[in-house]
Amino acid sequence: MEEVIAIAYVVLVAGNETTVNLLSSVMLMLLQDPALMSRVRADRALVPGVVEEALRLNSPVQGFPRLVTRETQIGGVTVPAGAQVMLMIGAANRDPAYFASPDDVDLDPEHQQAHLAFGKGAHFCLGATLSRLEAGLAVNAMLDRFNELKLAEPDFVPTYADNAILRSMLRLPITTGGN
Repeated sequence: MEEVIAIAYVVLVAGNETTVNLLSSVMLMLLQDPALMSRVRADRALVPGVVEEALRLNSPVQGFPRLVTRETQIGGVTVPAGAQVMLMIGAANRDPAYFASPDDVDLDPEHQQAHLAFGKGAHFCLGATLSRLEAGLAVNAMLDRFNELKLAEPDFVPTYADNAILRSMLRLPITTGGN
C-alpha cells in the first residue's frame, strides 16, 4: 500500500505541478519579449520550439537526487558508493560548452539541441509527450482567446518557491484584452 501511495503521489506531482510550472515559464518568456510573442502569434509552427526553450531555460524540475551505486569521480572529486548526489538539470540545460547561447531563446531548429528537462535514458519522464502536448495546446488556446496578453506589472520580477528540485513561480500577473 505504501508503494501504491508513493506512485500515486509522484503521478499527481509530475502530472500537475510540473506542467503548471512549464506553462508559467512559457507565458513569462512570451510576456517578457513582445517581439517573440508577436512572432509566435503570427507563426504557430513556432509554439513547439517555444515550449522546448522554456523547458531548457526554466526546467520545471531543476534537479534529480540520485544514489551513487559505485565509487566514481565527478569533477575530480571521489564520490563513494552509497552517497547521495543532486544532478542539477537546470544548470546542465544552460551549459555553455553545449549550448552556443545558453541564456538566450533560440527558435531556430538548427540551433536547438536536446535538453535534460525530462531526464534521459532509464530516467526519462514517462509524461514528457503529454506535458509537451498540454503546453502547446495551452499556448495556442491563450493566443486564440486573447488578442492582447501582457504583464500586469511592467517591472514584474518572478519569485520562486524555495525548493531545490521544483521551479515553481509563486505568481504571474497577466492582463488580457480583445476577447
